[in-house]
Amino acid sequence: MLTQLSKIKLLLYLLLICFYAITNISCSGDKKSIEDIEFKKHYDLGSKYYKERKYQEAIKEFEQAANINPKIADSYFKIGRSYNRLLKYEESIKSYEKGLQINPDAPFRVFFYLGSNNFKLQKYDETINYIKKAQELMTEENSNSEYSVNFLLANSYYYKKDYDNAIRHFNHVLDLKPDYELAYFLLSESHIIKGNNAEAIQILEKGLKQSPNSLYLLQSLSWLLSTSSSDQLRDGQRAVILGERAVDFTEGKNHNCWDILAAAYAEVAQYDNALKSEEKAINVLTNSSIPATLNDSLLVEYKERLSSYKAKKPWRE
Repeated sequence: MLTQLSKIKLLLYLLLICFYAITNISCSGDKKSIEDIEFKKHYDLGSKYYKERKYQEAIKEFEQAANINPKIADSYFKIGRSYNRLLKYEESIKSYEKGLQINPDAPFRVFFYLGSNNFKLQKYDETINYIKKAQELMTEENSNSEYSVNFLLANSYYYKKDYDNAIRHFNHVLDLKPDYELAYFLLSESHIIKGNNAEAIQILEKGLKQSPNSLYLLQSLSWLLSTSSSDQLRDGQRAVILGERAVDFTEGKNHNCWDILAAAYAEVAQYDNALKSEEKAINVLTNSSIPATLNDSLLVEYKERLSSYKAKKPWRE
């Protein structure tokens, strides 16, 4: 049996253990509380700088917050968004992906920006993977981004030369945004590459009803109506009207417009006008700031067409 003295010693020992335990819990709580305060201070300051468009300063503050508590994914997402604003896409991707390692269930915008950034770096497979994930996470709140999501997918498939998928998504873009002229142009290009010129012409005509002064659409349709190998698809008179509008629209400063107009004139056997227009195309190109390598290849093409018109032959694709 314990003596009275032993009982007192044991009681004192237990009290001492309790005292240390309470003290340690209190200190741990104080430390955690201080970390929370510091984290919030840097995170809020980063948010303030971001709103003020001081993105470098925002990054520094969000990085400080991440150093204090590396388990909060949103700090990395905010760093990624700040790099995005600075057009530093690789750094942005790294930050977003670091945040995803902490929180794989990120919101729509994280996957959308990851897809968009990869597209800008011409990483089309990565773009498709991230944008498809963003698509799965779309809600009513971000439904206004649906056409952008489909446009990114369509473009990625287009540059991967998967034209069937590109066409499917471009069509969906135009269902959502019927006045999107670039979608009409790229959709028509997809059909041209697949050899569906008749379909391409219909798309371009539809696009011009929505955007009558679209240079993309004026040029592309005029060229098709002038140079198609199919007699049934060519319409020289319409091509001339469109080609002249394109030249007027650019005030005669676009060499490509002159080249297209020359083809239209040749299609209606106005070879004097075709020669003048092609010579104008060559002159404008020669005096342009286009890189020499591209300039040289275009000059070869233009001179070939000039020879064709001198021989009173229309141009055929």
